[in-house]
Amino acid sequence: MNTIAERPPSTTTLSRISGRIGIPGDIASDLVLLADRDVVTRGVLATCLRRSQCEVLMCGDAVEAWTAFAVHPACRIVVVDWQLEAGGIKLAQAIRAAERPGYTYVIVTIRNELGLDTNAVMASGADDVLIKPFFHEVLAQRLHVARRMLRLEDRLRDRQHELEEANARIEALHERTRSELIAAVDMQRALLPEPLKHLEQVRMAWHYHPSTELGGDLIGCFPISPRHLAFYVLDVSGHGISAALLAVQINRFLAPSAGGADLLCDAHGDPVAPSVVVRALNRRFPMSRRQQFFTIVYGTLNIMDGTFQWCSAGHPWPIRSTEDGAAPLPTKSNTAIGWLPDGKLTFKDQAITLQPGERVLMYSDGAIEATDPGLNQFGEGRLAELLHRESASEPALVLDAIAEVLDAWSAGGPERDDLSLLLLTWMGPRIPE
Repeated sequence: MNTIAERPPSTTTLSRISGRIGIPGDIASDLVLLADRDVVTRGVLATCLRRSQCEVLMCGDAVEAWTAFAVHPACRIVVVDWQLEAGGIKLAQAIRAAERPGYTYVIVTIRNELGLDTNAVMASGADDVLIKPFFHEVLAQRLHVARRMLRLEDRLRDRQHELEEANARIEALHERTRSELIAAVDMQRALLPEPLKHLEQVRMAWHYHPSTELGGDLIGCFPISPRHLAFYVLDVSGHGISAALLAVQINRFLAPSAGGADLLCDAHGDPVAPSVVVRALNRRFPMSRRQQFFTIVYGTLNIMDGTFQWCSAGHPWPIRSTEDGAAPLPTKSNTAIGWLPDGKLTFKDQAITLQPGERVLMYSDGAIEATDPGLNQFGEGRLAELLHRESASEPALVLDAIAEVLDAWSAGGPERDDLSLLLLTWMGPRIPE
């Protein structure tokens, strides 16, 4: 005898099944496949099922039942006799193994005199077992349970589908955000200083490492006249996109290529006092507009005579390194940009004269506030000692060494802040050829 897996569905069989029940293949979800070898029992059960508002597919053997099940995907409930010809248990197992979009609820009927262990029946793939004979009310109750389980399964599948669609939208959004973030990082790095070409009097290097992809620190260093170099290191409160956007706005305000030359120099092309620039920043970026503030050290270096002039607004003190040692330059306390209106504070300039070979380090608080696992901050003193100890002539090598020490210091400690370092070495006046 052929098994249900060995006999493929035939056009004749399908026509015979569909013609007998008089319904198309895409019938309602409460379509029930009834498989029982006894004609009288099939009739009685079919009547009970129709009373329970079900459409019925009737089959007399397992092969016919499997064929009907295969061509009617809307059939979600199966009532099958355990002693069905060609194997009730094989039909139950095949239905359970079938790959269909929704779940199929299988009810197995067993004659009382067989004395089968219902656990074994359930293990074959059945969801429920009915012992013959039984009342119509019992079958109706089991159908009610089957319908409830299928509705719950459908809702769960719908929720799963909605969740997958939402995840796909989120992933697409994340991918777009990642692309935009990469573009923003590239844009921010493009604002960092370019090499100072053809300036024999000054050697410059910078190191920039944001705590996240985008940071609120920014470094600037550029000529503003034939004799003067302008520089700044700024630190916007917070991290991420909002801090980076404000840093970019500040850069556009200061950069000569974006119109900053009118702010940085007077009508004669000479640099204005750093305090004038800082005061203009305070007017342009009040904290009341965006609930953000920033600190900055801005200054100029006369590359011919070594005059180093600066103004600090809430920013860490620059560190000067000479042959005798290195120490922070005591700086008059000025308020961070944006905290107070222009008329309620005064920004003051300070100046020193560098000797040939002397260096000045500007930095953000990510350097001195780097914290070790014991919650000890690196501090200005250690940074000054480290600067003096690193005697390499190339500023870039000095900053690489400082960054390496800071990384080792903070390893295992709390999350680090953005780190910005700008090192200027005045080599002395240009020697005529």
